[in-house]
Amino acid sequence: MRGDLGNRAVKVRKKSSRPSPAPEPPSRRFIASCVVLIVALGLFAYANSLRGQFVWDDESLIVNNSQVRGVRHVSDIGKFFTENIYSGAGRQTAYFRPLFGLSLAMDHALWQLRPFGYHLTNVFLHILAALAFFWFIQTLFSDKILSLLAGLFFTVHPIQTEAVSYISGPVRPPGLYFYPPRVHLLLETAARPHGLGVRRHGPGLCGQPFVPRKQPYPAGTGPDVSLCL
Repeated sequence: MRGDLGNRAVKVRKKSSRPSPAPEPPSRRFIASCVVLIVALGLFAYANSLRGQFVWDDESLIVNNSQVRGVRHVSDIGKFFTENIYSGAGRQTAYFRPLFGLSLAMDHALWQLRPFGYHLTNVFLHILAALAFFWFIQTLFSDKILSLLAGLFFTVHPIQTEAVSYISGPVRPPGLYFYPPRVHLLLETAARPHGLGVRRHGPGLCGQPFVPRKQPYPAGTGPDVSLCL
């Protein structure tokens, strides 16, 4: 009798020690549906902003800015990296954002001084950021429902209103769009047998900077990258 109980206990331990199966990756149909939902929700939420006009800093950064309106040759691009963004409006400040200025210059090349196009660019960039955030959450947690809800929540959260509806708002910095791909590549590398070792402690990313090594990190060690959204 005791022998039977012991054998059953051993079997239970063996079953409990088996690793849980990995979650199935989302299908292409599911991903396509999520993309359509996020894009449609973003357009619906910010459609009224497309009727907005140039306000406040838009006058100095676009309408009266010769640096943004004066890009005719490749050599003109260099000014964005050597002068502050308000210099084209005759103002001397420490506001140095070359990529932001280039994005405004590209908008001016497409739309001239029609504010509709600038607002459309902001809405497009916001939707792109929401899709990147959706991918980011899916990469971290491998949870289809969580990633979809996170992407939809990011799309319509009121804290984004000023950044999207205001042309000169902070929606254009490219960090968010490049951040999720970097995290994805980091996690993919960490999963390889001889890749860069990474310890994950939970959701988010507050990572230390890391540099390539000639020798791989021992298993279970490596730069301490905490995930803490």
